[in-house]
Formats: sequence, C-alpha cells, structure tokens
Amino acid sequence: LRSLSSEIDNDTFELMSITELASGQIVRGKFASAMLQMVLYLAAVVPSLAFSYLLRGVSLTEIAMLLIAVFLAGLVLTSIALMIAPFVSGYLGQSLAIVGLSAAILFVQSMMAAICLSEIVGTGAASTSEGWLLTLITVMNLLVFVVVFLKAAAAGIAPVSENRSTSLRYWTLAQQSLWIVSMASVAMYFDEFEPINFGSFMLAAYWLVIGTIALTESTEISPRVRRELPSTISGRAFLSALMPGPSSGYLFAVCSGSVAIIGFGLFGTLVKTNEVRTEPI
Repeated sequence: LRSLSSEIDNDTFELMSITELASGQIVRGKFASAMLQMVLYLAAVVPSLAFSYLLRGVSLTEIAMLLIAVFLAGLVLTSIALMIAPFVSGYLGQSLAIVGLSAAILFVQSMMAAICLSEIVGTGAASTSEGWLLTLITVMNLLVFVVVFLKAAAAGIAPVSENRSTSLRYWTLAQQSLWIVSMASVAMYFDEFEPINFGSFMLAAYWLVIGTIALTESTEISPRVRRELPSTISGRAFLSALMPGPSSGYLFAVCSGSVAIIGFGLFGTLVKTNEVRTEPI
C-alpha cells in the first residue's frame, strides 16, 4: 500500500510515468516485489512445517495445501492493497487505509486458521480427490481475482488519455465465466443443487459491487479514446457496454449480471429436472 501511494504523495510517480513503463508494468513491478518478500517469509516458515511432519500427525499433502492457502491469501491481500493505493491520498488517508488493511489481515488470518484446522487438518481434505478439486477451483478463481485487482490498480494510475475500462471489463467477464464453470462443475460432480444457488447469489453480489464501482468512473474521455469507440451500428449495439464511462459501465454490469444469473438458473433447473425419477407403478 505504502509503496505505491507514497510514490504519488511524494511526487516521484511522475518520474516513472515519463518513462516507457506502462501503468500495468509499474503495478506488476510493485506486486512482484511484494511477492518476493512473501516468498522469503514463507521460506522461513517451511522448516518449521517440515519439523512438524517429522513429528508425525501431519501429512505432506496437508502441508502443501496449507502453504497454498496461505500463499493465496497473501496474493489476494497484496493485490487489494495495490488496488486501493492510487485512491488513498495524504497521511491521514494512508493511515486509515493501513489500519483497515491490518484489520482485514487479522480477520483473514483468523479465517485461514479456522479453515486450516477444521477443514484441511481436521477432516483430512488433503487426502481426498474432492478436497483437491475444490482447492483447484479456489486457486483458479482467486488468481483471476488477483488479475482483476491489478488491472484496477493499473487503471487508477493510468493517464486520462488511455482506455482504462475495456480490458478490466473483459477480465470481469472472464472471471464470471470461470465462476459459472466452477460452480456448474461442483454441482455436477457432487450431484447437488446448492452450488447453483450459492453461485447465483455470489454473482448477484459481484455485479452489484461492479455496477456501483462503475458509476464512480470519470465521464471525461480523451479524443484518443473517442477515436477507438465503435462507429458502426452493430459495434455500438454489442460493444458500447465495454467502452469507458459510468453509463456504459452500469449497462455492462446490469446486462452481464442478468444474463449470467438467468442462464445459471436455467442450468440449475435443467439439472434439477434431470434428477427427478419416476417410479414404476
């Protein structure tokens, strides 16, 4: 958080912006440095985990799943910190953001400890194929979340002359598609309907947040971006929602969320109908 926000407050960000580095490259560099620190911290913890394996009671698969969970939590929190950094200015704002982020870290650490002790170690999920399937689905969805957060951070520091919205909206569509495929796969694998309900609820909450954020976009569009807007009738009909602006962003959120939830519901209804079996008289 401080690594990027301090660049903006200390007027050193302009020195980077006049170089050939794009906004995405700057954010990825900050993210890579934070990842390197996290890897060093994990390297200090791994010998303790190896010693716990020598004492028996904890398997190598459980240790691997624990490391994956901790590493993913660090990636997500780091990307969130970078996402909010461009919008935090001044010493007071940075202090409040650091306090809020510290509270979020403590909350996530408590949740991770509960999950690791009750689910991974307690139920032996690391020794089952179902546990690793859910882990794979969680890893893929969280990695796409990380990419979306980094794209949002890059959009926050990008100049007005750049198109800061289209690539981010493409990634939100990819994230939605991955979530739908994941929940549909879980529902079909476990032969249950609850993942469909949970997936629809999370989609509604997701697009509610995306639509709210889209309304805060700037209405200022540079001439360079205006030249990239669709000029044909078909392009305006199908691609206008991907263009910058609060109105197009809100339209994008409403249309994408509605189509996804309705399609997901129809898929769930089809799965539920196929489960019905008539008994012979």
